[in-house]
Amino acid sequence: MHVVHVIANNSSVPYLNWFVERLDKYPGVKFTIIAMYPEKPALIEDMKGYGCEVIWIKFDPANRKSGMI
Repeated sequence: MHVVHVIANNSSVPYLNWFVERLDKYPGVKFTIIAMYPEKPALIEDMKGYGCEVIWIKFDPANRKSGMI
């Protein structure tokens, strides 16, 4: 199973730690995070430490609707 989580509002999402800390119990699950922010978020390195793939898409929040598309 491959779970993809898209984050676009906050650069810090505390509940993600709850998920990724338990991934070792589910070896068949791959967890990917897509982070949409103007600057590279710190959570990228944190999540890589748990073996998660993190994809950063730079976008302008002033053009939120068209930028997300």
